[in-house]
Amino acid sequence: MKYSLQLVMAILICALISGCGTRMKNVLRECDQGQNFSSYSYCIKSTYDRKGTRPNSTSVRSFYANLDAITEAYNNQEISAIKAKSMTYDSFMRTVQAENNRSAPAYCQVIGSSVICY
Repeated sequence: MKYSLQLVMAILICALISGCGTRMKNVLRECDQGQNFSSYSYCIKSTYDRKGTRPNSTSVRSFYANLDAITEAYNNQEISAIKAKSMTYDSFMRTVQAENNRSAPAYCQVIGSSVICY
């Protein structure tokens, strides 16, 4: 019983560290409804600004700047919708996901009544 309580505490603490709200990768998936790229781009930004875990973080703002440039190139017919989505995913990986990877603890360990995340 003591071990399961400690495990529950570890999970809760790790969940608190990661924050509340919707993660960007879930927003990308949620917004991908087959609409044109401009609508997809708008959906990403408006949804994440409303429900996201860290809408004002530097990595999200950098992603938004890249997304604006991609949308502009799409609207000017410089790139296709498929290329625009590919570039959006690449930008997400280089900005938001890279920040997530740097800040996420590698693992959490329960020692006695303490939870230590590395």
